[in-house]
Amino acid sequence: NTQRAFACMPEIHYQSKFYYKKNKNMKKSFFRILPAVILLVAAIVVLGGCEKRPVVAVPHEIDLIDTTKIIVFTHNPFKSDSAVIINSNDELKSYYPEAPSLDFAKGSLLITCGNTTYGVANISVRLTKKDDIHYNCNIDVKMYYTTLPEGWKKCYWASQKIDSKAKIEISINKHH
Repeated sequence: NTQRAFACMPEIHYQSKFYYKKNKNMKKSFFRILPAVILLVAAIVVLGGCEKRPVVAVPHEIDLIDTTKIIVFTHNPFKSDSAVIINSNDELKSYYPEAPSLDFAKGSLLITCGNTTYGVANISVRLTKKDDIHYNCNIDVKMYYTTLPEGWKKCYWASQKIDSKAKIEISINKHH
């Protein structure tokens, strides 16, 4: 009996249309969500890959102006083969009372001195900043042949302020 009641009803295929509509809606939903998922993944990759790396200082040469003729060297209070940084007029006047006033807000004074076994023909100085407090001072002393040893003193204006606590590694090349 029950089979007869269902036999007179037409068969309806809801299931096939339902799946088709469901697939079509899923495709639309997928393509709507895809850009958001890509952006989320990209943000995670970018933010997850960011590391705070220490800033590595690149050594660079500091411009020096020879001011030896401006500063009158009456005596030398510094030890031989050394480099000294002066950062104030008071400090400069304590070594050289007749020295002119300089604007130490813009730079520092580098004084180098030493002795040679022969006469001095030429001196060149290069100051290189390695990091905030470490510097290399390369001094090239070209000597000529004489029988008298000679002391030398050079004064340079550094184009940038150098910390009073700076550690300066000195390398002196004495040659003929």
